[in-house]
Amino acid sequence: MTEKKRVRSYKKLKKKDFMLSLAYIMPLMIVVALVTFVPIAIAVRWSLHDTYYLQIRDFVGFANYKRIFTEGFALQAIRNSLWYVFGSLAIVFLLGVPIAVVLNSKFPLQGMFRTMIIIPWVISQTITAMLYRWLYNNSFGVLVYLIELVSGKRINFLGEVWAARISTLIANCWNSMPIIIIMMLAALQSIPQDIYDSAKVDGASSLKMYTRITLPLLRPTIAITLVMQSIEYFSMVTLIKNLTDGGPLYGTLTLSLYAYRSLFTSWDAGGSAAISVLILIFNAVLSIFYIRMLNRNNEAA
Repeated sequence: MTEKKRVRSYKKLKKKDFMLSLAYIMPLMIVVALVTFVPIAIAVRWSLHDTYYLQIRDFVGFANYKRIFTEGFALQAIRNSLWYVFGSLAIVFLLGVPIAVVLNSKFPLQGMFRTMIIIPWVISQTITAMLYRWLYNNSFGVLVYLIELVSGKRINFLGEVWAARISTLIANCWNSMPIIIIMMLAALQSIPQDIYDSAKVDGASSLKMYTRITLPLLRPTIAITLVMQSIEYFSMVTLIKNLTDGGPLYGTLTLSLYAYRSLFTSWDAGGSAAISVLILIFNAVLSIFYIRMLNRNNEAA
């Protein structure tokens, strides 16, 4: 066989493999398009029109978006969303990564603690909200009673703006931190033990190994988890709806809850779609930022 025939045969084989691979993944691509891109296109279309219930009326351009930024409680919802997302991310990562490191080490009853750490994650957000409403209850809440017993002061966790914001963060972090721990624990188990043994021989302390070895090697997993959790926190409705319902005084009203209210309370489908598109833009910007930050850190390393 001549060289030209060999090259031609190789190209045909590669083309055949490509077409076969495309045939295998085509059903998945169609499903992804139907459940992702089609709803996005519909939401964008609705956000550019005046709506009456679920009926599309006149084209209004960016009027629905303008209304988001001009209404007072809408701007408050944006600020609350940023507070909720970045506050939750800070807490779950500052606590979740060290907990994962501890769970990755050998100690008695390690398996039991690894199992127990998953429990908050498997509990639904509705049950979590009901649990924390009971803990925060101003009349018979356990946390209220314990704090009053120690300090002599009764805190209205869900009746004051900043107390409600912090209380919502705590409930969300308790419910979602296990996924951070699980992701970090899986990544930690892929790090070769030889690296730590060599560092110990060189006299590195536990803190130095954590900052110089563990955190740099966890960076890709941290970036992926940041994207996942940012999207989840920006889109979260159930927990906040059942815990505070956006109150008091719109103090915990987020964009996702605002979109829910606009559609199911005010029947403003156009405004709700505009808020949803805004949430999508926030998630896309944050995801790009995380990925670029990761790439920049990898190049520096």
